[in-house]
Amino acid sequence: MKIIIPMSGIGKRFIEAGYKDPKPLIQVENKLIIEHVINLFDKENDDYVFICNDLHLKTTEMRNILKSIVPNCTIYEVSVENRKGPVDAVMQIAEKEINDNDENETNTFVSSTDRALSELDRLLNISIKGHARVELKGVQDLQQIPKISEIEAKRQKAEIDMARKTESHVRNVKEDLTSKFLRPMPGSARMYPETDHPIIKVDMDRVKEMKLPELIPGRIKRYKKLGLNTELAERMADSRKNEVFDRAMIKQKLNPTLVATTLLSTEKEIKRKLKLESGRFPEEFYSRLFKLLDHAEITKESISKVMERFMTGEDFDDIVKNYKPISDVELRKIVKENYDKELPHGALIGKIMSVVAGKADGKKVAKLISELKR
Repeated sequence: MKIIIPMSGIGKRFIEAGYKDPKPLIQVENKLIIEHVINLFDKENDDYVFICNDLHLKTTEMRNILKSIVPNCTIYEVSVENRKGPVDAVMQIAEKEINDNDENETNTFVSSTDRALSELDRLLNISIKGHARVELKGVQDLQQIPKISEIEAKRQKAEIDMARKTESHVRNVKEDLTSKFLRPMPGSARMYPETDHPIIKVDMDRVKEMKLPELIPGRIKRYKKLGLNTELAERMADSRKNEVFDRAMIKQKLNPTLVATTLLSTEKEIKRKLKLESGRFPEEFYSRLFKLLDHAEITKESISKVMERFMTGEDFDDIVKNYKPISDVELRKIVKENYDKELPHGALIGKIMSVVAGKADGKKVAKLISELKR
């Protein structure tokens, strides 16, 4: 029999996957792909014709390799620039190799390197009388089929002798040619019956008690009701810190916008200011920060200062000692000492806020300045 193997393609998918050798020369299970193709036939008696592209023949050892495997093979060269696929490649050499008037009636078979890849995982179906069909997967060598069949037949007979109920299933052939159960045989009802699960009876009372997770749209709606604007509500709802936000809203009576902004924006601003690529505030930090804020033990003006110092490695307790709010009496005194009627209202607030350094509420400062102006 004459075996014609067109292999004039460039193997684009393999090149894109990072392979350096042409597809026929790639090793699969310790053999070249082309060897797997050749071994599908009778190498000693068949005549082999290989159709290769000129690029592979010029830049690789393909010619020598083919000759070493099948010394009497015939090799044709096809231009890689003018190739139009395997059918066209065969047609180019058809007049020379395929003769309808051959008196010896030589059979011609056209194969391909892709066939080798599919043949590497052959399926063998075996059923003795009285036993359901069994599909054996992973038969690697055609010469092993008789031995594999004998072993499987003995296994099936043993099951029959033990009066076991037999059902069609798929088994995987092992290295010693015995096999192991792989999965039930697909049928008309189920493609993959092994994925089916037994029926589980559901306790509806338990279902009613289950608390379903809140979806993002519902969370956004809830946050907007708390007072967040649409943008901030959407960001907070989609943030990993939404649970920290929720706990702060439940435990403390804080301004939702202030808490959300602290969680979403202040941390990023501090990292940018300190030129840090990594680092994060633990949930415990936020829990303690918001608790102090709720108890008026720090002011909202000190939040960024406390966070900045914490990010540089200072102890939380030591930091907050420096930001205890000053008394109203002391604040009034500072405002009077730094009051300058020539300064615009905003500039005057900024000047006094820099003096109190986060220890006073900005609204209180603005109110005291307004009183002095009157």
